[in-house]
Amino acid sequence: ARNAFKGPTSKPDDKATDRGFAGSNTTERQRVMDALVGAFPDEREPGRGINYLDIHDNWTLADQFATRDWNGLAGVDEAEYRIAAGLLFTSLGPVVIHGGSEVLRSKGSAQIEYDTRYETGNPIYFKGRGDTYNVRKPNLFLWDTIGRTDGPDDIAAMEAWWKGLIALRNSPMGTPLRIADTPPADYVRWFAPDDAPGLLGYQIDERLMVAMNTSDTPASLIVDAAPGNWRLVADGTRAGTTPLDGPRLTGGTQTLVLPPLTLMIWTRSE
Repeated sequence: ARNAFKGPTSKPDDKATDRGFAGSNTTERQRVMDALVGAFPDEREPGRGINYLDIHDNWTLADQFATRDWNGLAGVDEAEYRIAAGLLFTSLGPVVIHGGSEVLRSKGSAQIEYDTRYETGNPIYFKGRGDTYNVRKPNLFLWDTIGRTDGPDDIAAMEAWWKGLIALRNSPMGTPLRIADTPPADYVRWFAPDDAPGLLGYQIDERLMVAMNTSDTPASLIVDAAPGNWRLVADGTRAGTTPLDGPRLTGGTQTLVLPPLTLMIWTRSE
């Protein structure tokens, strides 16, 4: 799930291939679909796997989605970063989040490559930016950046996006996501057009609708929604449990026009 959502933990080389489906690697779409429902062979049901994006070791999400030099301190591709978070929080079963990801925690002050240095004849191993257990500074949390909007990134808005997704998942609206056992075959309905591999939509238990566009141009996605009143609760930059202004869904087949690099979520009421 981690690799499909945001790319592998090994040293990234190419933005087009090493940042998962959220980073516009469209070859990962099927694996993302498997990850969202716990369909990998060694899982068999959502409760057997734990989905996550980054954790204490390996590359931080901010460095993997850095605008340049794989250094999140210099700036982050925020739209793709938000898509990755949206994928995680709309996956079935348990998820793990790493404190600091919501405020763009980076290990950018560390070297990129693996290195061995010697001090008084003894080796000191530096695993590089992928893991920094022997380097103090990259492991510090830059608490003074929280709430900032005047740097290379809008950290306050990113933190609000993560808080909103957490609130949505923990609310009654997010109940369809918090399952452990194998759901019925029709629990998730997919909308994945063959001619647009950067698009993906899914309806969960006829109560949640997620649609995303991972390409850098606007695109249209045809979905078939269950009857009812669908309220937009995540528009790509804001998320939560309060309805937002934006495209509304009604029952039946309809076309959603999705902005570039955007993940949107609707919830249904009777």
